[in-house]
Amino acid sequence: MFVGGDSAGGNLALSLLQWVRDEGLRAPDAAAALSPLTDAALASPSLRRNVRTDPMLGPLFGALARVPTTPLLWSSWLRTGIRPSDPLVSPLRGDLSRLPPVLLQASEVEMLFDDSQRYANRAQAAGSPVRLQRWAHMIHVWQIFHPELPEARQALGEIGRFLNAAAPRTATT
Repeated sequence: MFVGGDSAGGNLALSLLQWVRDEGLRAPDAAAALSPLTDAALASPSLRRNVRTDPMLGPLFGALARVPTTPLLWSSWLRTGIRPSDPLVSPLRGDLSRLPPVLLQASEVEMLFDDSQRYANRAQAAGSPVRLQRWAHMIHVWQIFHPELPEARQALGEIGRFLNAAAPRTATT
């Protein structure tokens, strides 16, 4: 069993891993998260640094990048009743130990790049087998442009190899 998602769906997949572990349920054998949001507290430097180099998220969220973070966080908390730093919506800020193998893919020029990098660093420090694959000059969730974009084909091939390696092996009789 595998879980995966891209962008906000990657956030959900990573949050699910922690919730399943904490509830004592069967963990997925592995997870793949493509350009995931991992920190709803908006603390990743690339959110501002990469506004001009992210052709997908930059135009959508560039104006928000100019707003001071504190009012954005308060607004989110008031709307949802969930603190942006709560691991429920910010898996980066939760317990990242004892997770199944996780593959992260992110472009170095997208706004959410540091979310992946910070998550990978914290998870590895907690002893979890997490690997980050960095891509240069790709847009947010470039994998959706398969088969037209060669880098999308390559990224999906990497995911396939990762999941195949993580799949449980059955004994043959």
